[in-house]
Amino acid sequence: MRNLLSNSFELNKEERPPGNVDIELGLQGDLSGSAQPGFDGFYEQVREIDKLLETLTKLLKDLQNSNEESKIVTKASAMKG
Repeated sequence: MRNLLSNSFELNKEERPPGNVDIELGLQGDLSGSAQPGFDGFYEQVREIDKLLETLTKLLKDLQNSNEESKIVTKASAMKG
């Protein structure tokens, strides 16, 4: 318990929660495994999104090429007739 009459507002060792405490991040356990807590899953999601973006970009280029080929075929048949 804190003594409100003293100048010290520090917690005793028994009153301190285990691990690192950051008021803005909340109670954190042992943070030695990661440089920034909470970003482990985020970076994995970013990698997955990058892979999906590459796939979509390739599909878009294929679709654009197919569209241009279909325009050429349509124009050629119109010229023959």
